Amino acid sequence: MNADQEAMKQADIQSYLEQVNEQFADICFKNTNKLLGDMVGVGTKRMKLNFSLND
Repeated sequence: MNADQEAMKQADIQSYLEQVNEQFADICFKNTNKLLGDMVGVGTKRMKLNFSLND
């Protein structure tokens, strides 16, 4: 995405950059959630639950 170059061609630069920022935020949110899900998936395979009855 060439947001900087495209911004100069826009009539309303601020509105355009807000849209681009929203797109980047959506991409970041989706990738972060996927990474978190992957980490939880890997971590749960190695987890061992223990319950102590001596408490």
